[in-house]
Amino acid sequence: FSAAAQAAKKVIDQGDLGQIYHAKAHLYRRRGVPGLGGWFTNKALSGGGPLIDLGVHAIDLTCWLMGFPAGQRVSGKAYSLFGRRMKDYVYEQMWAGPPKLDGICDVEDSAHALVRFAGGATLDLQVSWAINMPVANLSSSGTIGLFGDQGGLTFDLASDHLNLAAESGGRNIDTCRQLPGADHFAEQARAFADCVANRQQPSASGAHGRYVLSIIDAIYESSETDCEVAVRAT
Repeated sequence: FSAAAQAAKKVIDQGDLGQIYHAKAHLYRRRGVPGLGGWFTNKALSGGGPLIDLGVHAIDLTCWLMGFPAGQRVSGKAYSLFGRRMKDYVYEQMWAGPPKLDGICDVEDSAHALVRFAGGATLDLQVSWAINMPVANLSSSGTIGLFGDQGGLTFDLASDHLNLAAESGGRNIDTCRQLPGADHFAEQARAFADCVANRQQPSASGAHGRYVLSIIDAIYESSETDCEVAVRAT
């Protein structure tokens, strides 16, 4: 329901990108392990780290823009290198902190995956709570990109503009489309209220939730087995 996501969806549905063959969803936090030692980093309570915290949103949004193509195979890896150090973990701030050094941290710090869809399209997924990424390369809200044979687009999740690439008159051109301000939480609440009042199916359905989790499960399985795995049908 963000302005950038809604604008991107309109561009895609108009066919301006042509056949989308690749997408990227990158949500990096440099040192943002939340509540170290608490329930966030306790796998028995939280289920996982940034893949299930941030990745679920990145996959959902990107696949919604792509029209939810059927997932086929995944090659992924999750790393646990920072949070488990506990006392030696260096951070600037901590949401849901302060750290509980006598607690548990048995979840990943980052996860990286290539998802293959039916029809040949792919998704490059990169999410982290902790990674040594230079600040100059960090987006405050994460970056989404979709690339087709006729055009491409990128946007930051909290951005007020959409970046577009296309061909025109035998030339490659870039444009920046400014977007009106919008409160995506208010839009989300309004859409939910409309669904209740008019007995409509919400745009984020239970089936879509199962779809996203089937990809997340496959990434964790691929990481644990060190091989590409099939996405189980939902």
